[in-house]
Amino acid sequence: MMRTREDLRRTLQTTCVLLLVCLHSVLTRPEEGEIRLVGGASPIEGNIQIYHDHRWGSICDDGWDLRDATVVCRQLGFPRSDFATTASRFGLALRQIWLANVHCWGYERNVTTCRSDGWGSGTECDSNEAAGVICKASTVVRRVARNRPAALFGNRTVAPPAFIISQMNMAATTTTVPVQSVTGSPRVVPTVPRVIPTVSRVVPTVPRVVPTVETTVRTTTPSAGRTVGNTTMMTTTVRRSSGTRSVGTTTAATVTATVLPTPVWNTDFIQADESAGTFHVDNIVYLEKDKRRPMQVRLAGGRNNREGRVEVKFDDSSSATSGSDNGSVPGGAGEWGVICGNGWSLKEADVVCRQLGLGQGARAIQNVIFTGPQRAIILSGVTCAGQEASLMECFHKQVGVAECHGQRESIAGVMCSTELPDLVVDMEFLVSSVYLQDQPMFYLTCAMEENCLSSSAYQLDQKAFKFPWITRRLLRFTLATKNIGKADFVSFIPKHLWQWHACHKHYHSMEVFAHFDILDTAGKKVAEGHKASFCLEDNACDNDWQKKYNCANFGDQGISVGCFDIYKHDVDCQWIDLTDVKPGVYTFKVTVNPDTKVAEMRYDNNVAVCKLYYYDSTAYFDECKLSGSSSIAVGLRG
Repeated sequence: MMRTREDLRRTLQTTCVLLLVCLHSVLTRPEEGEIRLVGGASPIEGNIQIYHDHRWGSICDDGWDLRDATVVCRQLGFPRSDFATTASRFGLALRQIWLANVHCWGYERNVTTCRSDGWGSGTECDSNEAAGVICKASTVVRRVARNRPAALFGNRTVAPPAFIISQMNMAATTTTVPVQSVTGSPRVVPTVPRVIPTVSRVVPTVPRVVPTVETTVRTTTPSAGRTVGNTTMMTTTVRRSSGTRSVGTTTAATVTATVLPTPVWNTDFIQADESAGTFHVDNIVYLEKDKRRPMQVRLAGGRNNREGRVEVKFDDSSSATSGSDNGSVPGGAGEWGVICGNGWSLKEADVVCRQLGLGQGARAIQNVIFTGPQRAIILSGVTCAGQEASLMECFHKQVGVAECHGQRESIAGVMCSTELPDLVVDMEFLVSSVYLQDQPMFYLTCAMEENCLSSSAYQLDQKAFKFPWITRRLLRFTLATKNIGKADFVSFIPKHLWQWHACHKHYHSMEVFAHFDILDTAGKKVAEGHKASFCLEDNACDNDWQKKYNCANFGDQGISVGCFDIYKHDVDCQWIDLTDVKPGVYTFKVTVNPDTKVAEMRYDNNVAVCKLYYYDSTAYFDECKLSGSSSIAVGLRG
């Protein structure tokens, strides 16, 4: 009996050990499609091994590039890849080479979803052709979580990251926002995609800024200013003399300015947007008191209550947004009048629609298409930044003194909507795809036709024998634009009016879909480029959205909600010509829908700004961020 119990105890112990071993084997067994890095000096680098059919195998380096490496690094939890290595840089490949000719776009969440020759296709690759990566352990692209719906990835739900939108609005305070992050630690991961890690840091945002103004000053009398909408109205007066002084409260942000011709209550003004450098002005005068009169706004003559010509009335006793006809003095209290349509844009339409609670401006009308009784033009030169809460906060010429060419034919109107597209530039594509290329003129014939090179290229003698072999230094990068709005982004030009370009043999639905700029440290533009929408389509979409637009065979062009349009770095004109630019540190800026010809829910996320480090043989982007177009303004007497 004792021996039987002892045997039973030993049998149970052996069984438990075997069960634990089996359980451990099951729990630690790699999942299909898992990847890992081996042979590197640190966890962020190494040859790639992928698990398939219960075996680890290598990936062949045929066609292996930075886009493929970026997908691998993201799958491993890193933000991006710095280098794509080839020729078994971190040791010989395994005998089993699972994949060959892997080609990724760069947005895939798993390397197995990229195009390849299929499993077991690496039979013709040998052991010194292993593909590898060097991942970036941290990223300079700053992210912060927004209130956006979570997305379902595989069997887990994660909230998609969102870029900080650094806006420059108008007040003298600076706040900081802590940015939470996920530290990216290299590890073997299953095919379920991970959340892209970010950098843990505190990023200052400047919600309201008064810039540092380099000007000639003698005396200043600072006092408490007040902020109305996006405009800081100060009681400070700066008189002309000599010297340099900061006016108001300043922050680390630097600005440039463009003198605009539109007067503000009979004064010119300058509008500044966030960029590098400073601006210089003389005779700066902050308005000493509020000269505005309460303004009522309404729409009239439209087919529905969301459209019509914009009618305004100035009344010292009311600031409502509706009223009745009375009064007799042009621009006086109680009389309804219209606004001159010259210069009327979507920014002004946005403000009107927002003030009336009708959403955003879908169209800005500049001529007479809405019916109604004839009314006097009592307001002209209306200029808004686009973020104002009411039209009363925008700049305009003196009430009742309207300067309007065309008179009756130029009347401001709007069409409002609550469902518009919203484009945002994807930072990761920019950062991971940038490189330099020296391209002979022989390959740039079509690019010259579309004005994609700097002006010096057109001064060359095209009949010279050596002309085809003269090279241009190009900064190439991928531009990925996502529609996060509530409606599809489509061209404002009807399909039958698209322009045919014979050299490239394609149609342009928009002549300028994106604009690229290189600025020096003083904010001066030293190089620029542009990209026409020759093929505006859905290249990739979120899980819950279907591709709709495909430009093949003269198909419809556009960007669906939840989808990306991707102009890859190897596409013609997807560059800036740096031939005449000396190596150094610059500011790179890309703007999509730069002319705001297509209405959007917002425009401050259409601009991406990076610091460009340009050396003799290499270039890279750093400190990328979305840069709002909010502006500041001060009075400038002529």
